Amino acid sequence: AKKGQRRVAVPTHLFKALLTCDSEGRWTECAFLVPNKRVSLGKPPRAYLVAVDTLEKKTGWDFFPLLDDSLENRLESQKPAVWPW
Repeated sequence: AKKGQRRVAVPTHLFKALLTCDSEGRWTECAFLVPNKRVSLGKPPRAYLVAVDTLEKKTGWDFFPLLDDSLENRLESQKPAVWPW
């Protein structure tokens, strides 16, 4: 290949969606959306928290399709106030 013909797709953001259930049966979801660029080391993870709904809209994916719809809708619409772990 000639110079400049090889192209690699580089994502603009990195993400993670988490779903947990504690020992008392309470479900929690959270998602992180981080720009794929140099970030401040002093910035806490909670600075990148977003609602799972936000992440689903950006990616086009349904992250937890097997959850009961009423639980899924309630959990995914909420952005946690703090990082729960």
